[in-house]
Amino acid sequence: EESIIERETLEEIVVTAERREASLQSTAVAVTALSQATLSENDISDVTDLSGFVPNLVVSGQEDQSDIKIFIRGVGTNNPTETGDQGVGVYVDGVYAARAQGALALMYDLENVQVLRGPQGTLFGRNNTGGALLLQTKKPGQDYESDIQLSLGSNNRQQVSGGITLPVSNNFAIRIAGYLDK
Repeated sequence: EESIIERETLEEIVVTAERREASLQSTAVAVTALSQATLSENDISDVTDLSGFVPNLVVSGQEDQSDIKIFIRGVGTNNPTETGDQGVGVYVDGVYAARAQGALALMYDLENVQVLRGPQGTLFGRNNTGGALLLQTKKPGQDYESDIQLSLGSNNRQQVSGGITLPVSNNFAIRIAGYLDK
């Protein structure tokens, strides 16, 4: 008699913490990666909501203003003005956002969010002494794809987000995404 052993396999998580795509398990950087599904399940709509989900990350700021302070392992800056450089770098699709206010963008239609802990000067440049926050937007693929999320709540709250990928040719596709929160 042969016995069949079912092996559970781990889902491979691909990160860009070393400026190239690699498996999370083979990356030699302290990194936390969150997928769009995880962000949606935990109602994480912007970077300020990450504080409770990522170890050693503290994001503070005022709700009604755009000043934001990001600290990783206690390293950051209290100067959110144009004259102050951030201790934690924010990158959207690999492009450095010179001011942390760029991190206040809504977190929808993302591939993932990666939080790198510790100095990242070698891979990401100066002033990343605390770490880096990488936001990877969803890229259009070669297949038609669409998704939509709808949330309704008390006090007439309505939240709708979604995106659609339209392949135009074998080498060209368009992705359109939107977000509405009332």
